[in-house]
Formats: sequence, structure tokens, C-alpha cells
Amino acid sequence: MKIIIYILTFCLVFISLTQAQDTIKVNSGWNMIGGVSKQALSGLTTIPPGIITSSFYGYQAGVGYSTIDTLKNGGGYWVKTNQAGFIFPANQAPLISSNPTPLHNATSVSLSPILNWSCSDPDNDSLMYDVYFGTDNPPLSKVSSGQSSTYLSRGGLSNNTTYFWKVVTRDSHNDSATSPVWNFVTSVFINQPPAVPVSPVPTDNTTDVSISSVLLWSCSDPDNDPLTYDVYLGTDNPPTTKISSAQSSSYVSYSGLSNSTLYNWRVIAKDNHNDSMTGPVWRFTTVAAQNQPPAIPSNPFPADNDTTVLVSHTLHWNCSDLDGDPLTYDVYFGTDNPPITIVSSGKTGTSLSRSGLNHSTHYYWKVVAHDTHGASTSSQVWSYTTTAWICTNQISFLGKTYNTVLIGSQCWFKENLDVGTQLVGFVEQTNNSILEKYCYEDVAANCNTYGGLYEWSEAMQYSSSASAQGICPIGWHIPTYPEFLTLDTTVGSNVNALKAVGQGTGYGTGTNTSGFTGLLAGFRYDGGWFNDLHIWTYFWSSTEYNSVAAWSLSMEGDYNYISYFNGSKMYGYPVRCLHN
Repeated sequence: MKIIIYILTFCLVFISLTQAQDTIKVNSGWNMIGGVSKQALSGLTTIPPGIITSSFYGYQAGVGYSTIDTLKNGGGYWVKTNQAGFIFPANQAPLISSNPTPLHNATSVSLSPILNWSCSDPDNDSLMYDVYFGTDNPPLSKVSSGQSSTYLSRGGLSNNTTYFWKVVTRDSHNDSATSPVWNFVTSVFINQPPAVPVSPVPTDNTTDVSISSVLLWSCSDPDNDPLTYDVYLGTDNPPTTKISSAQSSSYVSYSGLSNSTLYNWRVIAKDNHNDSMTGPVWRFTTVAAQNQPPAIPSNPFPADNDTTVLVSHTLHWNCSDLDGDPLTYDVYFGTDNPPITIVSSGKTGTSLSRSGLNHSTHYYWKVVAHDTHGASTSSQVWSYTTTAWICTNQISFLGKTYNTVLIGSQCWFKENLDVGTQLVGFVEQTNNSILEKYCYEDVAANCNTYGGLYEWSEAMQYSSSASAQGICPIGWHIPTYPEFLTLDTTVGSNVNALKAVGQGTGYGTGTNTSGFTGLLAGFRYDGGWFNDLHIWTYFWSSTEYNSVAAWSLSMEGDYNYISYFNGSKMYGYPVRCLHN
């Protein structure tokens, strides 16, 4: 009856859930609320804080309304508040992670284990994990932060070592729980000796083997230890003559054997723990006395694996023939391993020039020696790496060689670009997949001296993007207007520093202190006639002025300052390339 009186007195209103899960909106006074999930009253909080001024009352059949301590799903409850607000469950921290793998105090654990654990959250919040791992107890190193999975791979651990680890779990409300510190001990290292050497070449019991050749074999180590080999070769069985000691390669050259003779050989493999494995005794019979093939080409220059080789150099090698036969050589060369391209065939000398190679490139080469009886012997595959390109190196491009110069931080061609098929001056250059140029006054020799003249679109190869490669080599581009301004600043706006010695007069006499070596190359008007040789020149930039004009750097013969001109794209100007 009292409950009914309260209802009438305070004009109570039943309040339903808002759209936020488990959040209940209340008004000032008595509120009828519904429980949407089982929630202890001790786990409730309010906004604003402290607005609940009564106990919670729930109805029980045969009893009526009485105070309760838990809101249950589907129930209806009365509670009084002193102002409007919200009632919602307080967040519960995650549970402590458990069920570790490897098990706590496990022994003989792999050096590359996967750590696993179990964890859950009372509120079903999403969880993130920080994993601490190391040989400290407790572990100090955080090896993973904010991961969502309950496993983590470890690798590179040390043998017979105790490792400690723990997991700190955080929910989306930043409440956390820290696991106990777990530990395990990794397995004790026991070195395994090398495997037995196998796969002999010559194969066991081979006949007609050359008296000068190479022995090869294969071997591995269960622990992946580095191996060295002692090789024994002789006519006694087992062989007692050591022909190579502690070598790292799995092949060895031999020579000077007797014809028609049975030889025995074997290999002893050793690891870096001084454990060893002796291979079986293999046998081969040398060829009957007859023509002997050339010796194996050797002593390569550049030395095998040299990394300081210039892009233009000469290959050298040594080779001889046991019978004194004259020898010829096939030289294989390229970036394939092994090389498949014969760059010289039937060569009588033991050297070969190489040029035009790429910088910072690994090349492979070998030499096959032939005697006059049709016998041949191949060298091993040698390799080397060419030096990195640096500014001041020369550039070979489309049949011509260009010098380079470093001015400030910029690397420039020292010569005007001269590439393409020459057109007469009154014919316009077009986008026809043919690289085209003009030569001043239609004289080809002027291109050799002053470089080609190009309309802007041809120079840009019909791109309108600043810094386009255009007609420059890969790794170079047509300079932008701002890059010309950088050059301007570097030389103090003194155009004479950019002119070659002998270019210009009076105040405009070239000093070439920058090394740019600019020439007063003149230009071609869009009508097809040429002007201003020895008086003026312009260099295209890749920066447009508008749809019909582009910026260029200008040099005048009797002025000592740099100027810029927004010339018609149909004019023919020289091009200087700038390194990317």
C-alpha cells in the first residue's frame, strides 16, 4: 500500500533504456527501471555521481516489493534519485591471464618457442596485451605492445637459459590485470658432428678422368655450423696425402696425376666445435695417355668478389696446356650466374677489355680454354662488383660520353645533350616515337660542339611534369626553374662562373669557376631560322610558364649576371641534364 501511495505522491514515471547498452536514463524522483543484464548494485555508477537517494525495490510474488541487491534481466525495479541523470554498470577489469605455454617451470624448451596464454573479460570488452620477456626476474623488456592475439613467437634464444615472461592485459577502458611471472628453461646445446660428405665428382669408380681437374663434393651440418675440409688424394687406400687443409669451399683443384692410374680420395669435414666426420674412400681412374686438356684458367683479374672495379677495365687470366698446345678462349660475361653470354670467342690472348658497364652492378664471368685437339676446360665462375657512380664520373648515353660536375649539391652534365635524329630547321619536331634534334644552321658539326637544339615538348618527351626525365638518361632529368635558381645562388648569380673559358666578352667573359662549361650555342626560332651563336644561349627548364611558353635560364655574352626567359615552347634550346 505504501508503494502505491509513493506512486501517487511523486507522480512517478517508468524509464526505459537509452540506445547505449546497459545505460538507464532517470528523472528526479521515483523511477521504474528495467535490468538488462545481471548486475550487482555494487557495480553501478551514476552521472552525475551520487544521485541515488534510496534503496532499489523489486517485486516478488507473494511478498510484494522489497529491497534487492542485484538487477536481473527482464525485471522491473523502483529507485529514487534527487535529479535527472544516468545509471550504468561500472567497468570490470580483465581477468588475469592464465594457462601459459610453455608451462610454468618447463624445461628443454625450443629456442624458437611460441608463447600462448588464455584471458577473458567479465564485460566482454576487447582486450590488448603487453608481453614482457627476458632473463630478468621479473622481466623488464616489453617485447610486444598492444597486440590483440594471445600468442607471440620468440626466436634466437640461448641454450640452457632460464627465461621469464608475463602478460599485462588491458581492456577498452584501460583497466588492466597482470599475470604472474612464468618461466621456462631452454634445451641444453649438444653439438652434432657434420654429416658424411656425399655426391663426389668424379663419381665413385669413374674412369677416364683427367689428370688435371677438380674434385667436388657436398656436405652439411645438422647445427648449420660453418665447415672446413681436409682433402686426401693418392694411390694408397685409404689415401694419406693431404692435398688441402681447412678449406671452406667444397671443391679443390688437382693436377700432375699419372695416366691410367687408380686414385683414392676422401674428405674429412670439421665444424667449429672441432667435431669431424670422415667421408668414404672414393675412387677414380685417370684417362689413358692421350691429349691432355688445358689447365683450368686461373688468377683472374679483377680478383674474385672484388668490389672496387671501374666500369671500364680489362679482364686478365692465366692458363696453360700440359701438352704445350696453343690455346684459344671463349669468355662468358654478364649479370646472370652462371654467365650465359659469350662476349669473345676463339680469343688467343689472355685479356679482354670491358667498358660501358653499369655502376654498382654485380657481374659474373668465366673462361673456357680450348686446345687444338678439341679438348676444353672451364674456369670456375668469378664475379665482381663495379664501383658506385659518383658525380664527376662520365656517363655513356646513346653512343656519346658526357662529363659531369658537382656544383654545390647539384650534379650537372658538363656538356649540352646531343641525342636524336637531325631535322632541318624549318621542320617541326613531333611526337612520333623518334628522338629529334636541330643542329645550328643545319650543320651537323655544330651539334658535336654545341649539342642539339630541342623544342620544349621534344626535350620533355611530351610530358608536362616538372622534373620530367625527358630526353635525359635514366636517373637524370630536365632541371626545374627552382633548380636553376639553386644553381644561380651557388655561383652568386655570376653567369661568368657558368660560361666556359673563351665564351663571352668584356663584363661577360667566361671564367668557368663552377665547371659548368656553358657555351653560347645560340637558338632556333619557331620559324626555323637560327640566331645568336657566340652571343647568347638558353637552357630549357621543365617548368611551364603557361600553355605556350616555358622557363629557361639565359646566358648573354657581354653580361655577367644570370637571367631567365619565358620563351615559346616552339623555340629550339640546348638541354643540360641534372642528376635526380
